[in-house]
Amino acid sequence: MGNKSSAPVAAENSGDDTGSGIALSSELQSKIVQDFNDVQVQQEYIGFQRSMLEERRERAQSEHEINVQFQREVKAWQKMDKQRQEELDNKIDDMNAQFFNSSAEISHEASRLEEKIAKDAKIDIKEEDCFNSRMNLASCFKINSKNLSECNGFVEILEQCVKKTIVDAH
Repeated sequence: MGNKSSAPVAAENSGDDTGSGIALSSELQSKIVQDFNDVQVQQEYIGFQRSMLEERRERAQSEHEINVQFQREVKAWQKMDKQRQEELDNKIDDMNAQFFNSSAEISHEASRLEEKIAKDAKIDIKEEDCFNSRMNLASCFKINSKNLSECNGFVEILEQCVKKTIVDAH
């Protein structure tokens, strides 16, 4: 135990006086520090990776929820659109039926009027009589084929013209 100089010399050589009496070379110390730093960097990188993966998972979950909500909204819109299209189709069918009924009624009334005029030989109706009224009515029917009630005024004008022509002929 007589060699007291060995411990202090080792501490002096390493520049580290920890009091443990163990001296490490500066190379070994820098390697330990480097390994410690590498482990620390690696742990931080692993933590960073985990946080990035968690953010990616949360973002994917959020995108999935948004997609699901969007799909629900699209289906609801498609259902509403289909219903609206069916309503419009039904309305078009009704209007077409009204148009054909009105057309048939007008044709029938015109035929009846022609027969009545043909039976009454005393009435001398010229082709140009009420021509403008007939043309205006025909034009209105053509323009307003979906809503024939728009032509009621022209029907009344033609009716008055025909009555006047028949009355004047008697």
